Amino acid sequence: MSLRQNDPIVETRTCRLSGEEFSVYASDRDFYERVSPIWNGQSFTLPYPTISPDERERRRTSWRNERKLYRRTCDLTGTLTVSMYSPDNPGKSYAVAAWQSDRWDPLSYGREFDFSRPFFEQFRDLWRDVPHMALANPRPDLLENSDFNNYLDGAKNAYMNIMGTDIEDSCYTTDSAKLRSSLDAWWSYGLERCYECLNCFSLYECMYCDDCTSSRYLFFCNTCVECTHCFMCVGLQHREYCMFNQQLSKEEYFKRLLSTPFSRTHLLRTKMDAFVASSKRPATHSHGNERSTGDYIYRSKDVRDSFVVTESQNMAYVRASGRTADVWDASFVYDWAWTVLESVDIIESNKIFFCLNVTASSNTWYSCELVSCHDVLGCVGLKNQSYCIFNKSYSREEYDRLCAKIVGHMRETGEWGEFFPSEYSPFGYNESSASEYFPLSSDEARSRGLPWSDYEAPEPKMARILVGDNIPLDARLSPPDILDCAIRCEVSGRLFRLVAMELDYYRRFALPIPRRHPDVRHRDRVARCNPRKLWDRPCSACGMVVATSYSSDRPELILCSECYRKEIFG
Repeated sequence: MSLRQNDPIVETRTCRLSGEEFSVYASDRDFYERVSPIWNGQSFTLPYPTISPDERERRRTSWRNERKLYRRTCDLTGTLTVSMYSPDNPGKSYAVAAWQSDRWDPLSYGREFDFSRPFFEQFRDLWRDVPHMALANPRPDLLENSDFNNYLDGAKNAYMNIMGTDIEDSCYTTDSAKLRSSLDAWWSYGLERCYECLNCFSLYECMYCDDCTSSRYLFFCNTCVECTHCFMCVGLQHREYCMFNQQLSKEEYFKRLLSTPFSRTHLLRTKMDAFVASSKRPATHSHGNERSTGDYIYRSKDVRDSFVVTESQNMAYVRASGRTADVWDASFVYDWAWTVLESVDIIESNKIFFCLNVTASSNTWYSCELVSCHDVLGCVGLKNQSYCIFNKSYSREEYDRLCAKIVGHMRETGEWGEFFPSEYSPFGYNESSASEYFPLSSDEARSRGLPWSDYEAPEPKMARILVGDNIPLDARLSPPDILDCAIRCEVSGRLFRLVAMELDYYRRFALPIPRRHPDVRHRDRVARCNPRKLWDRPCSACGMVVATSYSSDRPELILCSECYRKEIFG
């Protein structure tokens, strides 16, 4: 029996990749049985996984590139565009509008299934032949002056935002929504004029904040709710004019604030981290849930071992989900998607199994880049199609018979119930989302047979390159031509440029010019999140064992939800 939920373990298995043991729970068994398909009157039971939840996520997300973007010519129109596929990638890359046009026919790539070859090998060949969307922005008509973004649905004057919707005048944000004039945010909603915020909701002019809600004018705060004018505070509710959790007068607060060296943000960060580590912490960054385990979960129920989930129910092993139900082993599933298994980037769809990048579709198996399709198997790049196998159209009866025969073949080859192999991914492992949470060196990846990209975009030819002390700590002191200069990242050594909207923000709030590349800043934010792993630890107040994302060797004092409530409200 799991300590985390009333969910008995029905089998313990050994991961064939990592060698670690993992459990199959009764809820897993029930889900596999319930969604197992019937074709041609024959039931095809889905087998239990052969690899651990972490390895399943690594495999899925190795097929997803969200932030490695390149200048590349559209292979249909010849125009220069932005693409997830590097110029040396042999796959065909079409600008999104060209891909969605009627200037090409995905059914022209259709082919018969060859029963003498494995399914995945044939799917790899089909993938290589069919053109792909340069960027995964599903509705380019909702993007205004927002070319350099990926997985974005609805934006205006946006630059390098990854995953999100309703974004205006913002840049370098990830998995966020309803942002206005905000920079460098992760998993946040309803921010206006905010900077470097992580897991925050409904904030105005807040900077360097984590896990704060419904507040204004916060600086270096953590877990504060409905607060105003606070600096370096932790766990406050309904307070104003506080520093280090101490109440000050309005006059004294601003006097101290004005003497704070905001140009030394790294020192302030270090001080804040030490203050947070010495404070009592809730076991997870979650609230409003029923019978749920994981972290960063909100207003959900019956969620098991999942992370970054909101308004969802009945799911397990999910990473990033909103307004979904009945989902197992999936990543980036949003907007009324339900009954999904081992899939990535699913929107407004149902009954999706072992798929990638599917929108407004249903009953699809082992397919990718589908829009408004139903009843397809092993297809790539289809729009408004049904009863297709390997991009070839069939009658409903023929489709049913052939699906049964192909899945029978997959059972024999050991492919049935497995996701696409990582070694067939069109992206280098170092380009993929998998590398963010499961990093590997080039040698490690290649030793596993995983692809690796050695492509290096040429460095831009700039008037000047700013390094170290040549980069102003106060943006107001930056030279007039700084937008024509490049900055050498102090960590990676890569060059990057400022864009006008971020420079305006730094100058408006007298912030330092960043010395780190946007990708490095993103990795810094991810590192600030707790790991996507759970440990059983006793509450430091009542002793009750709780599932927490704070490992037992960390210094924080962990409280269960009830004890944390008492700590905050008395």
